[in-house]
Amino acid sequence: MKEIIVFIEHRFSEILSNSYDALGFAYEWQKLFGGEISCLVLTSEEKKDIFSDLKNVVNKIYFLKNKFLENYHPELYLKALKDFLKEKENYLFLLGQTSNAYELAPSLATELSLPILTDINGIEKTDNEINFIRYFYGGKVCGKVEVADIDKKSLIITIQTGSFQFEKREINSEIIEKEINLDNEKNIEILEYKKEETGEVDISKAEIIIGIGRGLRDKKNLPIVEELAKKLKGVLAGSRPAIDAGWLSKDRQIGSSGKTVKPKLYLALGISGAFQHIVGMKNSDLIIAINKDPNAPIFSISHYGIVEDLTKIVPTLLKKL
Repeated sequence: MKEIIVFIEHRFSEILSNSYDALGFAYEWQKLFGGEISCLVLTSEEKKDIFSDLKNVVNKIYFLKNKFLENYHPELYLKALKDFLKEKENYLFLLGQTSNAYELAPSLATELSLPILTDINGIEKTDNEINFIRYFYGGKVCGKVEVADIDKKSLIITIQTGSFQFEKREINSEIIEKEINLDNEKNIEILEYKKEETGEVDISKAEIIIGIGRGLRDKKNLPIVEELAKKLKGVLAGSRPAIDAGWLSKDRQIGSSGKTVKPKLYLALGISGAFQHIVGMKNSDLIIAINKDPNAPIFSISHYGIVEDLTKIVPTLLKKL
């Protein structure tokens, strides 16, 4: 039975939300196939306290500690992970799909001669088969991947943002701490770490989001959706076309190249629902979509939908509020 090892990535003294996506996948795997779930943290002694939320949600937490692991470094992290996994047998190693994972996961697979699956957003068990689900060709095709002899081999998997639900559990976690030796000789020198600016509003923490897309058609229509957001006590966000058009700033973008959100209400106005956007908001508690195209993909995940031009519906809503 495989050990499911989740790599916990941290930045600026915070656990990245993508790590919880990987934990969500781990829970799903455990439900289908069993196995113990572990978290692996690379950190310095000074930063160990930021991981208190992980206690009692997995079976084991491994802390590999070294002063050079306080912040991400591709060469030092790769060496620490490689040395750790060399001591393991028959495991899944899971990473959230981050910029660091894009670099680490394939390098680690090469170093350990392991198969790798990237951008996984689903898993299913059919008879004696295990199928991993992911999108291909920029989200245009959804396909299934089967790994031959999966019971006999270890596997590295990166998890698509927003694809799996994390729900806190109550488990007595075993804490395993180890000081590791690292040669600080490296070819890459990182000069500075800069924190991304969230802008005046952090949409990832909003409870009510009004999302706008290409269906807004023109910036002159922006005031009516701004008024709607104000009346609903929500915040405005958008799909990539809305951001590219300059209607909203980059920090308001939702999707695979933006932010992942999970508000209590997501009101999608004129958003067609491309895969890249859906992965960033599909776990919202309530999704209401307004789009004049009855075949818009957004309706496949919305709880309620209205087939109509948003510029006709929004003024009517404003009169009722």
